[in-house]
Amino acid sequence: MSHGIGLLADVRCTFCSAHPYALRGNQDEGNNVTKHEPASAFTAPPTRNQLLAQVRQTFEKRPAEQFKSIRGIDDMALDTLRAMPVAGTPFEVFAKTLAKYDIHAVPADNTVGTIMAAYDLTKKQIHHIVCYCENGQSISGDKLAKNILSVDAHR
Repeated sequence: MSHGIGLLADVRCTFCSAHPYALRGNQDEGNNVTKHEPASAFTAPPTRNQLLAQVRQTFEKRPAEQFKSIRGIDDMALDTLRAMPVAGTPFEVFAKTLAKYDIHAVPADNTVGTIMAAYDLTKKQIHHIVCYCENGQSISGDKLAKNILSVDAHR
């Protein structure tokens, strides 16, 4: 069974032929499209900035909650940083936001590298968001929200 967004053309409903339907690629055992939805049901995937805004809003809703910072990002090899699991870090919130959308062509391995690719973040930006040297052992939700808001100043 393959899943994915297929043709989004002006295809008429096979039941009433009155209105366009976007075909969704749910196909199984030789059947053609098995599910179709009105074209208006499809929305454009969120942009990077929209995704970052959703993450920021999540942290804003949890201002006093403390999240574990990451120690030694400055001295860490980029491959080591990319391979680091997001579990137990603020990047878990980033991963959960991404999981809402099955649209990004990045591996769903829940590593910092996945977050960096999906949100187009540099090592310097990752450092700005969660590094121990700037934030101590933990960082509050409101501080994370502020760091995300200013992330593009740290390219």
